[in-house]
Amino acid sequence: MQRESYPIYKVSKTFSKKSLADEWIKRTEAEIELNPKKMLNPQEKLKHATLADFIKRYLEEADNFARTKTWSLNNIASLEISEKNIYSLTRQDFADFAITRRKGDPLKGTEGVAPSTALKDLGHIKAVLIHVEHVWGEPLEEVVVEYDKALTGLRKSRIVTKSKTRDRLPTFEELQALTTHFYKNWKHKLNLYLCI
Repeated sequence: MQRESYPIYKVSKTFSKKSLADEWIKRTEAEIELNPKKMLNPQEKLKHATLADFIKRYLEEADNFARTKTWSLNNIASLEISEKNIYSLTRQDFADFAITRRKGDPLKGTEGVAPSTALKDLGHIKAVLIHVEHVWGEPLEEVVVEYDKALTGLRKSRIVTKSKTRDRLPTFEELQALTTHFYKNWKHKLNLYLCI
């Protein structure tokens, strides 16, 4: 790899699988893109942290979120995208994540989700990226640009969409069922309270 006014940059490494080699190449290229001076000092270590690392830290230091957001972030941290080096994430990684979430994975026993759920998951990832960049000062500008480009394409192809607004009121039967349910629970809790 060569860049104008920089020396030829040579680096090599051996891997047992082609997929590992491809990931390493992407990581190395992303690091050089973020830090071209690395070409002058090949011994400088490549930045490496996973999305899962940052999600965990984000959850530890951020104020309490709603249970659904915390659950969603923990779920995202267990998925394939979170195992990758965050500095080398591309629009293809974000697109693959959304498409996999939509379709599900029968081998892992996960069902597909609605387009709005995939969009919310992407929104949670973006919140982590922005926090990491703005609060911790990590150089993620390129990753955020890749995310935004992926999201534009995913929206245009309707792989992710906002949730549909409700266009009807609940029926009398539905309201009656809800009222009965809450009344029974309220009555039960009141009896427990009075017994104490």
